[in-house]
Amino acid sequence: MSLQNKKKLADLKSEASELYSTRNAVRQEKLKGAIEAVKSDFTSYLHGEGFECKDNARISTIEASYKDDIFLYLKYDSPEQGYFGCDTVFELGLQDKNRQRVNKKASAVLFMQTERLPHFSGGGTPADMLLKEIAFHEETLLPALKSIGTSDITGEYVLGEREESRGRDFTKKTIPEFIDALMS
Repeated sequence: MSLQNKKKLADLKSEASELYSTRNAVRQEKLKGAIEAVKSDFTSYLHGEGFECKDNARISTIEASYKDDIFLYLKYDSPEQGYFGCDTVFELGLQDKNRQRVNKKASAVLFMQTERLPHFSGGGTPADMLLKEIAFHEETLLPALKSIGTSDITGEYVLGEREESRGRDFTKKTIPEFIDALMS
């Protein structure tokens, strides 16, 4: 019986993995669009303020300058770069006039807005855990994955700042708010 239950759980996990794989492919594509939107917000805002902006894709950085006196940058990653606890992170910085030193920098954290899927947590003997995990996959996780599919992955995102000293606290911020904070 234990062998059959372990095989059943392996089959259920394999099915869940296939469904997650489909979700991850769509999420990756939507994250690519979100990264481009943040880059566009950065350049649009600074262009409106009279800055010249240049996207140096080789080093994944947009460099912005105002009359060779103020130098800002936005570093970004590819959507394939993995992060724990968020979807991607941007680094915004203010450089000195020689562009040799970063005077001030901030990290902008991006979260894709999607449905929260159920997670397994159980306890008990190994045999109980096995049965609980089978039931979780059959009754909760797989139905949720099949029901939602990828419909919740719309490309909507939230950008903000994590306050390291306060643990998981998160404050929504826009690109102009990040830039204003760098300049103060």
